[in-house]
Amino acid sequence: MKSFKYSLALASTILVAACSSGHKAEENFSPPDYSYLSPIHLNVANINIQDNTSVDSDNLAPQAPTPPNQALQQMAQQRLIANGTSGSADFIIKKTQYTAIDRHTLSGTMDVQLELTAENNQKKSYIVAHVSHRQETGDYTASSRKALYDMTNQLMQDMNVELEFQINHKLVSWLNDAAGNPLTGSKIQQQNLDSPNGKIAPANTVSTPVLAAPSAPPPPVTAPANNTPDAIFPTGG
Repeated sequence: MKSFKYSLALASTILVAACSSGHKAEENFSPPDYSYLSPIHLNVANINIQDNTSVDSDNLAPQAPTPPNQALQQMAQQRLIANGTSGSADFIIKKTQYTAIDRHTLSGTMDVQLELTAENNQKKSYIVAHVSHRQETGDYTASSRKALYDMTNQLMQDMNVELEFQINHKLVSWLNDAAGNPLTGSKIQQQNLDSPNGKIAPANTVSTPVLAAPSAPPPPVTAPANNTPDAIFPTGG
């Protein structure tokens, strides 16, 4: 009987340890890092980051391991670089919303706005970037930290692409190169955000075989002169 009780207690201990270990593994979420992406140099003297999000009772975003508004702030700090001598930029986080559609379905939305103002308010420009995603959470519930973590990662990947696209196409006159020289065209490096370890994936190239130069055509064959007299010129003249 004692042996049976000991075995039962040991099995219970192992089960609790396994559950505890699995829970710890789920809690181990890496913080966001966007330093591997190319910086975006803006022709302004300073950049301000504003969080204008509001939270309602149905919004699961604050429960994420890294709340999406914090991830957006991290992205702005690491990617938006002020290297001008005047003017300012305001990166405004307008909305971060995660909603459980059902027990295993989660939807998410992010909205940001980038406003640029020249010195003395002489010139103003802005862009808006919006991304949304819907995901099935599989074995995890929609409100689990794992599901919320995956949602943040996917939305941030989409936001990096969308924000860069909007800036690159609508705010070219506000862009500088790394040395502070204004750009005359869109020169921000496009990157594959799905590449492993944050490395830029090389573009697919198609090799074109080099064709040998065509050989010179053979000289035309000249028919030999006909010296046989014909009926009109019997002498061949």
